[in-house]
Amino acid sequence: MLVNWSDILDGEIVNAAWAVAGMVAKPRTARRTTAALDTAAWADTERLIRDALAGIATDPEAPDLAEDEAAELAASVRRDEVQGALRTLLACRLTDAPEADAAQAREAVRLALAAGPASREGAVAITSDGLVKFKARSPRRDQPLAESIGDQYARRLSEYLDERVCALVAKLEGRVGFAGLAQVRAEAYNARIVALLGAIERQVAALADPAARTQAEAEFLGRYRRQAHLRHGFLTPPDFDRRRRVPVADIYVPTRVGEEDQSERMGLTQETEPASLKVWDLVGRFDRTVLLGDPGGGKTTAANVLTDHFACDAGRRVPFLVTLREYAAKAPIEWSVAEHVEHNLKTLYQSPAPDGLVERLLLTGRAVVIFDGLDELLDTTRRCDVSDRVEQFCSAYPLTPVLVTSRVVGYDQARLDDAQFDCYRLGGFGDDDVAEYARKWFITQEGVAEVEAEAKASAFLAESANAKDLRGNPLLLSLMCILYRGAGSLPGDRAGVYARCAELLLRKWDEQRDLYRQVKADHLVEPTIRYLAWWLFTRQDSRAETTERDLRAKAAEFLLGRGYEHEEEARAAAQEFIEFCRGRKWVFSEVGTTANGEKLYAFTHRTFMEYFAAGHLAATSDTPEQLALALAKHIRVGEWSAVAELAIQIKQSGTDRAADRIYATLLDLREGYRNSSEVLLFLVFCVSSTRPSPATIRRLTRAVLDRAFASGFSAMFLLEILISSLSGYKSLVYDELTKWTAAMITSRSPDAQASGLRFVLEMAEWFHRSPQGHTWVDEQVSLYGTEILNMAARSSDFRVLAVLFDIISAEQALAMPGDLSVLLGDRELVAAYQAKLTADEETLMRALTAIGRFLMRHEQLPWVRGPLYDEPLPLIAMRMSSLLEMFRDRDEFTGLGLAAAIAIGSELSDLPTFKQAYRLSELPMPDRFRALFRDWAAGRVEFAKITNGQGQSMGR
Repeated sequence: MLVNWSDILDGEIVNAAWAVAGMVAKPRTARRTTAALDTAAWADTERLIRDALAGIATDPEAPDLAEDEAAELAASVRRDEVQGALRTLLACRLTDAPEADAAQAREAVRLALAAGPASREGAVAITSDGLVKFKARSPRRDQPLAESIGDQYARRLSEYLDERVCALVAKLEGRVGFAGLAQVRAEAYNARIVALLGAIERQVAALADPAARTQAEAEFLGRYRRQAHLRHGFLTPPDFDRRRRVPVADIYVPTRVGEEDQSERMGLTQETEPASLKVWDLVGRFDRTVLLGDPGGGKTTAANVLTDHFACDAGRRVPFLVTLREYAAKAPIEWSVAEHVEHNLKTLYQSPAPDGLVERLLLTGRAVVIFDGLDELLDTTRRCDVSDRVEQFCSAYPLTPVLVTSRVVGYDQARLDDAQFDCYRLGGFGDDDVAEYARKWFITQEGVAEVEAEAKASAFLAESANAKDLRGNPLLLSLMCILYRGAGSLPGDRAGVYARCAELLLRKWDEQRDLYRQVKADHLVEPTIRYLAWWLFTRQDSRAETTERDLRAKAAEFLLGRGYEHEEEARAAAQEFIEFCRGRKWVFSEVGTTANGEKLYAFTHRTFMEYFAAGHLAATSDTPEQLALALAKHIRVGEWSAVAELAIQIKQSGTDRAADRIYATLLDLREGYRNSSEVLLFLVFCVSSTRPSPATIRRLTRAVLDRAFASGFSAMFLLEILISSLSGYKSLVYDELTKWTAAMITSRSPDAQASGLRFVLEMAEWFHRSPQGHTWVDEQVSLYGTEILNMAARSSDFRVLAVLFDIISAEQALAMPGDLSVLLGDRELVAAYQAKLTADEETLMRALTAIGRFLMRHEQLPWVRGPLYDEPLPLIAMRMSSLLEMFRDRDEFTGLGLAAAIAIGSELSDLPTFKQAYRLSELPMPDRFRALFRDWAAGRVEFAKITNGQGQSMGR
């Protein structure tokens, strides 16, 4: 089979065009709002290029290649340096650059094509008939492989590609006109494209360098890739007992990544949720990329594993990792980025690079550079300087993809140009990620069998479920694994988990590294942190960070009178406290500087700030009742839920019956609130963590039910939480439900009776999946069966629910006053019956038979009165032949019932064309109905009377 080379080359033009279009369109996207982009009068440049390429005819004179030759050509054209040269050529033609620049760009394409991989043992030649032939060849050591490849072939290819690019630009002009093309060119003249054009001469020189693609170069790259894998292909998980290097594949779990919400930064409304990605997905998006994340969120780990990813495959770009803290260690910075890379190759990787190689790799697009830790430059001025240097590097080497990692906090102070850089944000671990990491973590422990590790991981996941926000952070998840390994369990409450993690981070971490330094007021370190957390949590300023001046003042304010009598001593102790904090970057530490150079401090994780703030509130509330009063005004408006729950847990750990006393106070207070739903919601959610007494659970259950009856507030959600929170509470809750239901149904008030009976139906809806809940419903239905039937006869709404939840049968419902509207006029009920076709065929057949028998007694049309369904019903997705086969042996009543259900469902779904889709008259049914269904299919009769939705038959 022969392949036309234009099929291969045009595809690569598409790839290069898309890349250049992204460079063109990116500044426009960055500076224009979403709404403006949606209403743009002209199409995006990328769309123009794609459409134009599709309209260019294939070159009939292009030679045909054998399959192996085509594969070789495709591999050659896809090399990074060829793609880079092709982008440069396309940028020249798109911007109408001088012909001298275009000639140099074409020469870059030729040189890139002529240079084969140094490991390749073969040569390319072109025959007299124009066909490409490949000959085996073993090049001499240090011989440029460009000499072993036909220059005529490379030149012809470069000329062909230039012709196709020119045809593309001409096609663009034909599509959008001269003015439109002028606009495209105007937008193309951004910093990125200008840098690309400005680097042509250096790019050509690098490609023409005789040292390029030699065997010596190949040997260096092989050696460097091995060294890079040894350095970056292993991770060292945090551990206090041992230091161990674990292969990436054995421990790494890629973090979720999302695109930064630019609309939020610009005060716009985000129209769609950003796509959820994984770290590995960034590989295909590398260009000018920023990866933001919270401390401990996996930024540096991602930088290392991505470096290893590129290093492990000779077909991928050559990765260079630049740790910005090391790069900017001296002031002023003494090296360029390229010089720093060369220095690291010699010192860190023990692989000194041949002269000029790093420059060649960077200029020709064969390298990728990862800048890690922009946030670690705490001085804002220095951070801005490094950001400028990164942008200058990108300008000097426009074909080299770049990734920069940084914390979220402080990035805006030295933000890279949004017109060039796309921002992504690490989103932490989901439950599946946590499970995978825990399994890997325990399996990699020395001396632990895989079966035992799996069991420990499962137990750990169960015990850490109450601290999902903590374990979603990779670093903190590691610490929790360490805690579990040491103690064999985790604290049973969130506050306990926070406390143990804080202890690890504040003290043991440094003790293990011999860095811990005891301060004079050592016993006041944590109380001071709690006080500062409370101040930051409650102050009007919503910013998470504070200046060193304010921090010192608040710390001195707290220490005065506690550990020190005089202000001078308190201020000195506060300064010592700040010095202590500087080294604790995982709890409360320095995060940057203001524009004036003043240091800024913040809690590394908001969860720790909330924990310490809760600790301060619990410590300064003398009694549980005082704590409840302090929390009440915030809980009632849905505020402080996390801090309030932690404060109750902390108070419970040191005060007898604290949770019961707090619950009692809040339940007493809520009776005076006009809307107490938020209080009840908070108390129910806290049950599993605060573990109040049985008496308190009973009172809380009654309060939820009373609130539901008084205001129409749905109790089902809260009751389900109560029942599922702790197994020991289920019987208490069900007992209170039984008492409350009996009191309502036996009441003399008709409203109370109706509420009690409806409550039974709602319980059937919410707890039909719970065996214990279903048992309770069965008991209530048996006990109040007569009352349920009487209510169903009086209320069609109640009847629908009773049928829907299998409290009464279709036969019972149709024996009550009314027409088929009660069964076929309710979309939810019809959809539920449709689902029974495969799940509960017996119940469905009984219902259809009941409908058929009903119609035999009530033939008068319309059979149903009601509004259109709120959305079309997903009617039975089966062929008529299948239905006929399924119902062939059914009786005529069942067939009539099915035909009626399908016909009425199609009418109320407003699907008139459905009449022709099913030959309903062919179903088993009494003969007198066949003519009626044929008339229905012909549009001569209707089975349903559509109302305006304001009222239905039977007063529905």
